[in-house]
Amino acid sequence: MATFESEMSVRRASRGLRLSAVHLAGLGISTLLGVVAGSAFYWAAPERAWNIFLAGFLWTMIVAAGTALVRCVRERLPRGAWVRGIAMGCEMTFPLTTLYMLAVALLTLGIPADEATQVGNVMLAARPDFLAVAPVFYAASLVLGVVVGPVYVLTSPFRRT
Repeated sequence: MATFESEMSVRRASRGLRLSAVHLAGLGISTLLGVVAGSAFYWAAPERAWNIFLAGFLWTMIVAAGTALVRCVRERLPRGAWVRGIAMGCEMTFPLTTLYMLAVALLTLGIPADEATQVGNVMLAARPDFLAVAPVFYAASLVLGVVVGPVYVLTSPFRRT
């Protein structure tokens, strides 16, 4: 009996760790985008590197929205399941944002934080300051997560049973 109970507790504990192929694909793509954006601070001009960094984040948000919508369809999220829609939207956006920023942060660790380049009248940092960037990125992720799930729930072709 102890074996059965321990197996059930392991199943309950691992229930939250299951990732679908869609979620894994989104995680991989956002990490790859972070690697490209982080490496841009080594090989591109500062203004170009910052453009790539911001564009990479926008593409991460597009991937998050797409994977959230695919997951809503695959799980047949019914119309009117607002709480589950919001939760699913946030489950898909926050991990992708975290992996994107983590990849960029790890790749830009070798660049001194106090270096800056003047481009016209603007001073550009040599690498992102994640204490300043993270709140903006997570706020954007929260907005996307709160919008994507309910929009799908509102237009879902599936009915509650």
